[in-house]
Amino acid sequence: MANTIKAEDVLQAYRGRTGCMCGCRGKYFEPESRGLAGVLRDVNARMDEATRIAPSRLNKGSIVAIDRDGKTLALYLRPGARVGFVPLYR
Repeated sequence: MANTIKAEDVLQAYRGRTGCMCGCRGKYFEPESRGLAGVLRDVNARMDEATRIAPSRLNKGSIVAIDRDGKTLALYLRPGARVGFVPLYR
């Protein structure tokens, strides 16, 4: 896959029901956890559905997310991570 996110570029991952992403409807995973590896695998498999959320004051790196069938997968990327082309959410 040409447009693949690498594990070393991920600071944190989220898997849960679509909503606020505070953690009440899903779970966050830290680097090197099995959960993060699963979210990374699933996002890379559906990269054509992914949306990139630009960095903010709270999150210095981009977020790559997929919302599908009431579920959200999100990868919080380290600043400067290169993931190829993922459309920017506006």
